[in-house]
Amino acid sequence: YKFRISSLEAVNQRNSAWEKDKVFLERFEKNRDKEIFYIDKDSDLLMAMRPVYMEKSRGCLECHGTKEDNLNLNSEDKLRGIFIVTSSMKNVNNQIKSSIYQISIIGFIIMVIAVFLGSAYVFKINSTIKEIIQVSKNMSEGNLMQKIYIHSKDELGALVNYINSMVHSVSDVLRGVKAAADDLTASTKEIADTANSI
Repeated sequence: YKFRISSLEAVNQRNSAWEKDKVFLERFEKNRDKEIFYIDKDSDLLMAMRPVYMEKSRGCLECHGTKEDNLNLNSEDKLRGIFIVTSSMKNVNNQIKSSIYQISIIGFIIMVIAVFLGSAYVFKINSTIKEIIQVSKNMSEGNLMQKIYIHSKDELGALVNYINSMVHSVSDVLRGVKAAADDLTASTKEIADTANSI
């Protein structure tokens, strides 16, 4: 960075205000701003400016004196000039470009991870639906021994649990019907045997 002093009534001519400085001196005089930051696009410089308010008679002690000397500084004093610190925007621009590059890479990585996780989840849903279709088909053909094995606590897992419960319930009902039919067959055979004996 570079530091300089700019004043409309400079005692030292090298501190005389440049044409661009006069605009800021007028702003400080009019608005009584505490500081102004400005980016000069022509020279690609960041400018940080602060005003100096004091009477001419106070001399150098106002700036270079002790704290006790400065206690009497009145904010209503006349604007004597401004301190200007300039810094090249090249480093800032390089940092911005680097940050954009890093954000782009991180965004791309997040996008790849999101696509991968989304594809994995879609594959999981698709395979579960295929298993549900297969179990339903087997059930319609009379095979009630097959189950779907998915360990998931989401809605898909709940659906699979309900289907497995339904298959188990239907299987229990059919076992009960088969047991009743077996009992009926045995009873019918017994009645037939009794009839033959009679």
